[in-house]
Amino acid sequence: MIRVLIADAYTILRHGLRLILEEDPLITVVGEAARASELMAQIDSKMPHVVVMDLGLSNNNGIETIRHIRTTSPHTQVVVLTTCAQGEVMLAACRAGAKGYLSKNVSGVEVIQAIHQVASGQAALPPQLTTQLLNELATELDKPSLNSLTRREVEVLQCLVHGACNKEIADHLTISENTVKTHIRRILAKLNLRNRTEAATFAMQTNLTPPLL
Repeated sequence: MIRVLIADAYTILRHGLRLILEEDPLITVVGEAARASELMAQIDSKMPHVVVMDLGLSNNNGIETIRHIRTTSPHTQVVVLTTCAQGEVMLAACRAGAKGYLSKNVSGVEVIQAIHQVASGQAALPPQLTTQLLNELATELDKPSLNSLTRREVEVLQCLVHGACNKEIADHLTISENTVKTHIRRILAKLNLRNRTEAATFAMQTNLTPPLL
């Protein structure tokens, strides 16, 4: 039996979805929630296998709610059922841990199918949204990432945020100026940047915290 918890700000939508889901003999609805706080409280007490939720829960960021669910209850899968089909929102929801993402204009059969899919460990995304997601992911993969840098290169990059010259970086990290130059060349190559100013700007945009020099 798949234990499902429904989270939506609108009572009529929750009740309607409950009636649809309870037509499936393998699904049992264990609770409803209008707010994120109600949702999290019921996850703790009712341990659902799947949460079907709208991103617009009262006074809450839906993406953060998904992340909280996946962090505090890893066995609980999330299906987003919403009117928002924007690529960046879907990407954020999937990154936060959602396994399903459906528009509210889908049929009840499709919702039930999605619940079964995510409960068995599969993803449940409509073809048009899957394509959009893959395109978004491809774009993200093309972007430079701090993950490509070594620990020492990150330390040099942190110093660049301060506008430190090569000698100051060398003194701070106890390495030679030639080594600093080598690290900067590698940083620029890995991040596909042209100069140290662009490197410092990139570091600030990615919230890389600079050290105290």
